[in-house]
This record gives sequence, structure tokens and C-alpha cells, in this order.
Amino acid sequence: FFFNDTATTEIYTRSIVGSVRCVQETGTWGLYQKEMEGQGEVQSLKEQLKKMQEEHKAEIQKLHDKMDDMEKEKAKSDYALAHVRKSIVEMEETKDKKISELEKELEKTQYRVRHLVKILEEFDQKAATKPKQPYFIFDSLIL
Repeated sequence: FFFNDTATTEIYTRSIVGSVRCVQETGTWGLYQKEMEGQGEVQSLKEQLKKMQEEHKAEIQKLHDKMDDMEKEKAKSDYALAHVRKSIVEMEETKDKKISELEKELEKTQYRVRHLVKILEEFDQKAATKPKQPYFIFDSLIL
């Protein structure tokens, strides 16, 4: 901004020197520096915030993935539990059938035993009333 005319150059130079003194005396220069430093800090804070947001997003994604895995495991567990319950019900039904069959078989066996006891009692009564006759096992002795 220097001109060929010395008067104009001098005016501009004084104007600039005066402005610098004014800025230094009022502290405006310090405010400007603080503002510039503040802009650097703001930029730094923005970068930190962006980094924290990315980390937070990654953490949320990890938690979401874990939750999906847990839901899958729960579904598997629910399926296995339903299968076990079904098996238990089937076993109970089978057990009840077997018990019923065994009870019927026991009744038949008890009937047969009572019938045999009755036959034996009749046989004993006939044997007791019949005269006893001697019998021989061998007709002759072989020497």
C-alpha cells in the first residue's frame, strides 16, 4: 500500500500505526488472538466430538449385535424348551398307557392265580376224600 506520493504513504502509515496502538491499548488485539485461539479450540472440540460420536456409534452397533445374538440364542433355547416339553408330554402319555396295560395284565394274572388256587383246593379235597392206595414204583427189583 505504499504509494509514490510520500504524503499518502505517510497518512496510511500513521493510520496503521495508530490502529495498532488503539488495538493494543484497548485489548482488541488480545481479543482477536483469543478469538483465533478459540476457533482452533472449537475446531479441536469438533474433531473430538466427531471422534466420540463415531466411538459411541460403534459401541451402539456392538450392543445391537450382542442383542441380536442374544435374541437368536433365546429363540434356540425356546425351541429346545418346547421340544423338551413335548417330549415330556409324550413320555407321560406313554407312561400312562404302559401303566394301564400293566394293570390289565396284573388283573389277568390275578384271575389266573385265583383260578389255579381254586383248582388246587378242589384237587386237595378230592385227594383227601379218596382212599389211599399203595402204589409201587418198580414192578420188580433188578439185581
